[in-house]
Amino acid sequence: IVFTGSTGELLRTALKEMGVIATRDCYLVTAGKCKPPNNKIKDPAIKHCRKFLIDDLIRVNPVVVVTLGATALFSLTGKKKLSEERGSPRVINIESHTSSASSEIVLIPTEHPQSILRDADKFKLLFRDLQKAVDIARAGGVIPPKPVVDYRVVATEKDAEDFKTDLRGSKLLS
Repeated sequence: IVFTGSTGELLRTALKEMGVIATRDCYLVTAGKCKPPNNKIKDPAIKHCRKFLIDDLIRVNPVVVVTLGATALFSLTGKKKLSEERGSPRVINIESHTSSASSEIVLIPTEHPQSILRDADKFKLLFRDLQKAVDIARAGGVIPPKPVVDYRVVATEKDAEDFKTDLRGSKLLS
């Protein structure tokens, strides 16, 4: 059983807010099939047990995998800095160590619920990332393109008139 107690309650509550029932719609698994001493992500046990996690994921064939915390991120990608990866969905390829099976999955790293119990300000990050995962799963694993931010500085009346003219001719107002 994974994510029990207050950590599990927090995770299940966040998922429920999105219309996701953890016991029905999710497959919750611990990244460290072998728990490393003192929960250190540098421990070789994480690398050794990765093959069991990968085989689990290939068997379940999820649309999206959300890694909760740095240990889970490290066990799937070898990357240790959650702060550099958090919230950015991307497709990764996972390959079985015991067969020729492989699978492409969407991965979204986020905060571990335990860290939110220590720092409530991180809850919005977890919630936003989980919502992203739910949206991608409901879209069949399609990652939406990043929005293009386009702006124009209007400093003078002439700039404003030119901008209005451009807007009238654009498809934005059609």
